[in-house]
Amino acid sequence: MGGFFSQVGSPDKAGRTEPGTPPPTVAKPQGRLHQVGIKALQSNTSFLLIESYTAEERASGVLQPRDPELRVMVRGPFTLESNAIEHLSVRIDGIPYKLPDDTFGNRRIDFKDAFTVPPAAPAKPAAAKRSR
Repeated sequence: MGGFFSQVGSPDKAGRTEPGTPPPTVAKPQGRLHQVGIKALQSNTSFLLIESYTAEERASGVLQPRDPELRVMVRGPFTLESNAIEHLSVRIDGIPYKLPDDTFGNRRIDFKDAFTVPPAAPAKPAAAKRSR
C-alpha cells in the first residue's frame, strides 16, 4: 500500500517562494570571455591574475622564460599583479597588449573590459574550393 506524508503544524517558509512568483535568478558575471596569455621575459617572475567581478583568483605562480605561454579564460575586466610587471608579456585574445611604459617593479594593472581590452581578431575568410 502506498501512502503520503502529511506535515503537522505550520510549515517553515524560510527559503520558499509564494506560488506565482518567479524563481530567484543568479546574476552571471558581465562582460565577454577573454583568453589571457601570460609569458615571462625574465626568470622567477611571479604573477597573480584576479577576475574583477567575482574577485576570484584565476591564476598565480612563478614563470620562467622557457615556460610555455600560460593561457587563462577570464570574463570581463581583470587585474594582473607581478613582482616585476615589466618582465611579463601579455596577450589578450591573441593580440599582444603593450603595458604602459611607466609600469615597472611590484605593480598591479587593471584591465577594463571595454576600454583596454582589444576586440577579438577578425575571422579569416574561408578559401573558395576550385572545381575541376
